[in-house]
Amino acid sequence: MIKLFSKLIVLVSAAFFCVNVQAKDGHKIEIKIKDYDAEYCFLTGYYGNKKYIIKDTLFRTKKGLYVIEGDEPLNTGLYAILLPPKNLPFELMISSENDQHFSIESDTSNLIKNLKIKGSDENSAFYDYLRFTGEKRLEIDALQKEGAAETDEKKKQKITDNVSTLKTAIDKYQNDYINQHKDWLSASMLKASLEVKVPDPVEEMTEEEESKYRMYYYRNHYFDNLDFSDDRLLRSPVYFNKIDFFLNKLTYPIPDSLNNAVDFILEKARANDKLYRYTVFEMVSRYGNSKVVGMDAVFVHIVENYVQGQSFEDIDEDNVAKIIKTAREFKPLLIGKKAPNITMQTLDGQDIKLYDIDADYTVMYIWDPKCGHCKKMAPKMVEFYENYKDKGVEVFAICTKDKEKEQCMEFIESKNFGAFTNVLAMTNQQLYYRLRYRVKSTPIIYILDKNKNIKMKNIGAEHLPDVMDAIMSE
Repeated sequence: MIKLFSKLIVLVSAAFFCVNVQAKDGHKIEIKIKDYDAEYCFLTGYYGNKKYIIKDTLFRTKKGLYVIEGDEPLNTGLYAILLPPKNLPFELMISSENDQHFSIESDTSNLIKNLKIKGSDENSAFYDYLRFTGEKRLEIDALQKEGAAETDEKKKQKITDNVSTLKTAIDKYQNDYINQHKDWLSASMLKASLEVKVPDPVEEMTEEEESKYRMYYYRNHYFDNLDFSDDRLLRSPVYFNKIDFFLNKLTYPIPDSLNNAVDFILEKARANDKLYRYTVFEMVSRYGNSKVVGMDAVFVHIVENYVQGQSFEDIDEDNVAKIIKTAREFKPLLIGKKAPNITMQTLDGQDIKLYDIDADYTVMYIWDPKCGHCKKMAPKMVEFYENYKDKGVEVFAICTKDKEKEQCMEFIESKNFGAFTNVLAMTNQQLYYRLRYRVKSTPIIYILDKNKNIKMKNIGAEHLPDVMDAIMSE
C-alpha cells in the first residue's frame, strides 16, 4: 500500500510538473499603458533592413490590456510595440524561448522612463541601461554647452574632466552589461555597436601614413565585436546596418574593392547558416538592382562564387535559377568586356556589323521612336555627335521598331539623326541583338573603344560629353 501511494505521488508530481511546463509553452506578454485607450496597437518586428514589420494587431481587452499570446514561441529577435495614432514605439527583447511570459506597464507621459517590466530579467535590465545612459548623456550635453560658453580655463578644464568621468561611467555600465549577460540578445547588440579602438602606431609615421594606418586598421577590425554566429541579429537593425556601413562608407565604390569586401563579409557570415543565406541574397539584391554603373560586375561575382552550384534551404529554386540566368546575361556586358558583335541592316538594306564601324570610339545608342525619354534625349545626342565626330567618335544607332522601318525613318528625319549610322533588325537572326544586349527598355547607351571594348554604359545622353572627355583623357 505504501509503495502504491508512493507511485501515485510520483505520478501526480510528474503530471503537475508537465502542466507547469505546458503553461510556459508559447508566449504571453501583457501590456498596460496608463491614460491610453486606443482600440488597438501593433506588434512589429525587424528583419534585415525592414523595420517595423507588422506581426500582429493587439486589440484592447476589457481590462485595458493589450496581449501578445500564442501557442508557439515567438522567433527570437527585437520587437517593437507601436502605439497609434503617433505610432510611438517601445522595443522588446526576445532572446530565447524561455523568456516569453512577462508583463509591461507604463504611461504616455514618458513611455520609456516610466516603463516597468515584470517577469523578464533581460527587458527590465535593458531599460535600466537605457535610462542610465540616457540620463548621463543629458548631463554630458548640458556640460558641453556650459563648457562652450565658459571663458575661464580652469573652469573649462573642470567641465571637460566631468564630461570624461560621465563618459567613463557609460562605458563601464555598457561593458559590465555585455560581460555579465553574454547570452542576451541585447548584450550581443550592444557589443556589436562598440567602436573599434585603433591603437597608436608603434613607429613614427607621417600624417598621411598615420591616416592610412588608422583607416586600414579600423576597416580590418570593424567586425571584431559582431557575433556572426548569432542569427538573432538578423531580426534587429544591427546586422544590416553594420554591413551596410562597411560596404557604403568603408569600401571604395568600384567593383574590385567591393568584390573583396563581399568576400570578407561572407567568409565571416559562414559562422551561421541562416545569417549566411541572408547575407548572400541581400548582396545579390543590393548589386543586382543597383542603379550605379558597374555594380553588375559585383552581382556577377557574387552569383558565380556564392550562388551558382550551391544548395540553399528555404530559398525558392526557381528564383535562384533566374538569378543565375541574369548573371550569365550580365557577364558579357560588363565594363571592360568586348562588346558582343551583332549584324544589323542599314536603312538602304545593307547588312552591317557593329565591328565594321572604324572609329576610335563607338557610341551604341538603342532607341525607340515611341519612347518619351528617347524623344527628350534626341537633341542631346545630335549635339553630342556634332561636337565629337571630329574627335574619332561615331554613333551606331539602333531603332528598336525593327521591321517597322517607316516609323524609324520618320523619327530619324524629324530629329536630325541622319548623320548617325542608323540600323535596325530586319531578320529573325538580327533580332537576337535584343537578347545579347538585354534590351528591356530604352534608351540604352554603350561607349566602346577602338577594339570594341565596353568603356561605359547605361548613362544618360546629357552625361555623354563629360564621360567621353574622361575616357579620352585616360
